[in-house]
Amino acid sequence: YGTVADLVSSERRSRAYGLYYTTTIAASALAPTAWGFVGDVSGVPTTLSLVAIVVLATIPLCLVLRPSVDMGASKWPPSPPPLATPRQSRGVSR
Repeated sequence: YGTVADLVSSERRSRAYGLYYTTTIAASALAPTAWGFVGDVSGVPTTLSLVAIVVLATIPLCLVLRPSVDMGASKWPPSPPPLATPRQSRGVSR
């Protein structure tokens, strides 16, 4: 979720979040049914092997996206604003 802002320009960010949430919700809704069907057809050991392959296939994607995420992380945490002196905070100036 947090990497969407790092990977997409501010002009396209709302569309990217919409796409992110839509695909996440759709995958969460469809995955149990799809994997259940695969399990019924081919058996549990084969299904678990396929799930493992799909999960491991995300590693190359993470490696490809890592430079972009690292670049966004270099901006975090933001520098805090300078602290006001007591004189400045009361509105008194010299």
